[in-house]
Amino acid sequence: MIPQEKREKSYWFGLDFFRSLKTLFPLLYPGLEWALIFTLLTGAAAGGYEKVNYDTGMMIGKFYLYLSMKDEHGFWHTFWKATWWYLAQCALTALVSLFSSALYLSFRRNITRILHNRYFSNNVCFQLNTVDNEGIDNPDQRVSQDVEKFCNLLAVKVFPNFLVAPFVVGYYTWRTWHTSGGVGVGVIYGYFLISSIVNLVIIQPLTKWAGKVEKAEGCFRYKHVSVRDNAEGSAFYKADFFELRECNRIFNILLRNQAFFISFRAPVMFSQNFFAYFGGVLTYAIQVIPIFWMHSYDDLDVSKFAEKLSNNSFVFMYLINSFTKLTDLASSVGEMAVYSQRIADLVDFTKDAVLAKLWHKNSGKIQLPERNGYIMFLPQRPYLPSGNVSLRQQLLFPNLGDKRVASIVEDSKLQAVLASLSLSHLISMAGGFDGEVEFEWSERLTPGEAQRLSICRVLISQPSLVFLDEATNSLPVAMEKTVYELLKEAKISYISTGHQLTLRAYHDMILNIDGTNEHSLYKNEQNHL
Repeated sequence: MIPQEKREKSYWFGLDFFRSLKTLFPLLYPGLEWALIFTLLTGAAAGGYEKVNYDTGMMIGKFYLYLSMKDEHGFWHTFWKATWWYLAQCALTALVSLFSSALYLSFRRNITRILHNRYFSNNVCFQLNTVDNEGIDNPDQRVSQDVEKFCNLLAVKVFPNFLVAPFVVGYYTWRTWHTSGGVGVGVIYGYFLISSIVNLVIIQPLTKWAGKVEKAEGCFRYKHVSVRDNAEGSAFYKADFFELRECNRIFNILLRNQAFFISFRAPVMFSQNFFAYFGGVLTYAIQVIPIFWMHSYDDLDVSKFAEKLSNNSFVFMYLINSFTKLTDLASSVGEMAVYSQRIADLVDFTKDAVLAKLWHKNSGKIQLPERNGYIMFLPQRPYLPSGNVSLRQQLLFPNLGDKRVASIVEDSKLQAVLASLSLSHLISMAGGFDGEVEFEWSERLTPGEAQRLSICRVLISQPSLVFLDEATNSLPVAMEKTVYELLKEAKISYISTGHQLTLRAYHDMILNIDGTNEHSLYKNEQNHL
């Protein structure tokens, strides 16, 4: 069954982005653990870098001073001091990269584990992928790719600058005020305000089209996974031309969305580069204030004047650069906004989903056995978990960690169950019960073998009741009879659904549904078991 589709949701950089951050931050920081530690270490390393960067920036003025004074001793003293400071600056740069990358891993671990816990509980996975996805497209992509990109952008690109930005801006604002007064500070702040407004406007469509690209990427990937999973059926239908056309159609949608995204990203890049490069020119314009308007340096000789110009240029430039870093984050934050909202939508869905069963009953009463936990359902198409799963794991799925099951999983028991359903050859195929499997079970087993393997799980787990939804329709009549005889011997109650008339022989009661909302329930007089 395909989940009901909702209208495609557009994502924008606005209040919804900040609401999504409010939703996600408790997941990123679930307690006093590594994410918080690496956040503090990233901030400390970034702060240390800014301190050393200021000291090295001031040394440029010293070089001008000693060279203009022709003071060789002072020059070499400054040279070696600068060397050590630059080594420290490089070390701190590496530490910022290390700690922010570790923070990214911590973020991704925390949010992915919480999403996994919610996604694989209360039938959320079933609801999203089969019943009604509530407009949440590609939940698998949101858990894997969107979380990875969001955590990487937040930890590596945003946090290292954002954590120290208030302190850096505050310090260089004070230094600028001390040098050029309120006019100089006003010019730089006005410049930042204009650049912020421009960037805020032009990143809006960037966020929207980034969301469209992510959805198209997920659909394109899913199409190829679907083609791979149904390669045999496609070959029998001779569907190569159809799949080629559909793959190209979906790919063209992806390319179109990417083209729009790239076209809207170009103005963002232009704006960022303009405000960054023109900031260098602006620093010289601000020098006019202390030199020509305030006459602050009229009494300085040439050497001291050159040092002062160098130091002022560094201070002005770094204040502009600090603001420029914030505006440069616009592209990263705009892209991050779509990931955070897509993830937050999934989080909200999993938080609100309280499905106890797969479907809600409209009327009537359902009474389950006391051992409700030991009811099993076998679908027509057996589920064989992927990922190089061992034979023991396949047989005990999904109860590998159940102590009740663990007490009956001796190899002799497994061997006997496999032999009873003519599956002993699977032991050698898998290299033993715990051998390293280098194939996917769903690709290696025939439909009949897969159904028999699922019956083995029932015989091993010993549930009080098992529902068989056409779970033997790929088996020969003789093997089908063997299955029901084994269930009877194990005293496992069962309810079967199916179309094959042979099933009648193994049941006490028959419910017949004729397709016109009419049904009949009667005792089976031909039960042969």
